[in-house]
Amino acid sequence: MDNTMWLLKGLLVGMSIFATGFILYLAICIWRKPSQYPQPGDRGGEIAFDFFALLRHVFLQSPLFYAAFVGALLIGCSLVVTQ
Repeated sequence: MDNTMWLLKGLLVGMSIFATGFILYLAICIWRKPSQYPQPGDRGGEIAFDFFALLRHVFLQSPLFYAAFVGALLIGCSLVVTQ
């Protein structure tokens, strides 16, 4: 039972580390992406941001996403075991 508890606690800590990092990554991508395009007043156009394209890029085209997920789980488990 004791081994199961540290494993569950470690996975919870790892998922929270990963979720925090993922939200920060998305916020930075959303903040930086529109600044690369001209402002609406420059040419009279509108700026569109495709949130689903960003998610497809992060989930499907980035193997670092999965490596970061596994790494965060391992870090969470190692933090819990050492306490």
